[in-house]
Amino acid sequence: MGDDLTILMRGASTRRQIRFASHLFVHPNFNIDTYANDIGVIRTSVPFYQTPTFRAIPRSITTPADNQLCHLAGW
Repeated sequence: MGDDLTILMRGASTRRQIRFASHLFVHPNFNIDTYANDIGVIRTSVPFYQTPTFRAIPRSITTPADNQLCHLAGW
């Protein structure tokens, strides 16, 4: 779902976008014991549409240096 920062138990937000996952791509080197490479991509049945509060963010124009600590936020 997109555009909701709070999950509502009842009622529906007019901004809520719900999609079904059609496929999950797990990193081929994911390790369940160490959580190394704990990243994946979810393909949805229908694309999300952009709104003023739900949109893609631009990628960095620079590449981090080797061994540089990086942060990522997502949901």
